[in-house]
Amino acid sequence: MRRSAAHDLAWKIAHMLLRMPVRIAESHPRKLDLRYPPLFILGPPRSGTTLVYQTICHTLSVGFPDNLMIKTGLYRTPGLYRLIAGFMRHFSHPHKPFQSEFGTTVGLFGPHEAGEMWNRWLPVEKHFVDPEHISMKAREQLQRAVAGIEHIWQAPVVNKNVKHSARIQALARIFPNTLFLEVCRDRAMVAQSIYQARSGRFQEEDWMGVKPREIDQIADLDLIGQVAGQVHFTYRNIAEDRSSLGPARFLQFQYEEFCETPLKHISRLVEFMNSNGSPVRVVRPAPESFFCSNEVRIPVETFEEIECRLKDFQRRYPIHNE
Repeated sequence: MRRSAAHDLAWKIAHMLLRMPVRIAESHPRKLDLRYPPLFILGPPRSGTTLVYQTICHTLSVGFPDNLMIKTGLYRTPGLYRLIAGFMRHFSHPHKPFQSEFGTTVGLFGPHEAGEMWNRWLPVEKHFVDPEHISMKAREQLQRAVAGIEHIWQAPVVNKNVKHSARIQALARIFPNTLFLEVCRDRAMVAQSIYQARSGRFQEEDWMGVKPREIDQIADLDLIGQVAGQVHFTYRNIAEDRSSLGPARFLQFQYEEFCETPLKHISRLVEFMNSNGSPVRVVRPAPESFFCSNEVRIPVETFEEIECRLKDFQRRYPIHNE
């Protein structure tokens, strides 16, 4: 059996074994309230959001959903998670804090996007969510889930999920005073990376990552048009919601600059979170730098077509307030 298949099977077995204890514990939930505004990381796929997420979770005193917590459903039962996690830490392999593949991190305790958690109460296929269409029950359950993660870590919660960029207004309604960190990267490089993934590992017809509000305008385009439109409209959605909610709740990282000086950017984030009611501190040093893979890796004519389509989207649907 291949290692990846064995790995998936192990998670399934663990989930099955824990299903009943989780349900029993969940049937007697503790009343938990959020103490701190959570921080949600925004950006299209392949923009560097996972690396930023991993760096934050590794270097700062923050809470986050990890692989063990989400893949077993233990985020629903903080007390049971603490018991099992404490036991498993004696047997788990050393954590590789900056290794990932398409947003999936390595190890029991690597940060997780928590898609299983969000999908319990928010639409799976439709990524944009009108805040008015979220039931009070869904809001309360999501607040309780994030409060449970905060309770486990006794620290402000940070989470990156590909759908967050299309749900900023909904997240702001569910979590008052929530904070946002936008990761910006050269858009042609982002589009190139999505194009490579969809024309290589994934099927061309398979959508990858967040579906912006304008998904209906780009869903029937060719592959280059889809990836260029996805990148453009995702950043446009973020800019519009930042303008609506006010820039004080948003911080921006330029991916290329972050790779050059991670510590400088982490220091900015510490100041931002502390000044907005989410106290954090540095607990481990950040690497001096990361490799930034901004180079053309596809035929030049294809890359130039991507650049041309991005410029066309910007001309027709300009992004303001960047």
